[in-house]
Amino acid sequence: MSKNAYEHEMTVADHEELLAALKKFSGKVVLSGYASPLYSEKLKDWRCVVKKVANHSAQQKTKKIKTECLWMNY
Repeated sequence: MSKNAYEHEMTVADHEELLAALKKFSGKVVLSGYASPLYSEKLKDWRCVVKKVANHSAQQKTKKIKTECLWMNY
């Protein structure tokens, strides 16, 4: 079993490209993810709501609680 949670992991460059594109977008954006220094820096002028959520993708019977961030440009 792979350590990666996803078949195709994003590189740092992929994240930077995504964030640059979203910052240029003129409409409303909500981005869901986990806290990281890169996102905190690039989206520092966006609103961020932090939520505790059960990790339903986990195979274990007892689901770990994860902290998810919702970044909004409005």
